[in-house]
Amino acid sequence: NLLLWLEERGVPPLVIITKADKLSRAKRPARVAAVKRELGLASPPLLFSALTGEGKEEIWSHLLEYLGLRQSSPE
Repeated sequence: NLLLWLEERGVPPLVIITKADKLSRAKRPARVAAVKRELGLASPPLLFSALTGEGKEEIWSHLLEYLGLRQSSPE
């Protein structure tokens, strides 16, 4: 429901898979692909771990870009 609500308002979702430290490196790509598929996302969800800090910079980057405080970097 939240994804639909965001879409109706033109807000791009930023889906984050938490507790990334609990997923083995081998299982991460499959989990990311499954969440993307299950939620019908255009872009893959981000991985985050509060324990290790993994993903923190990437999440901040996305948020700052959305708020217009940072330009997107070419990929």
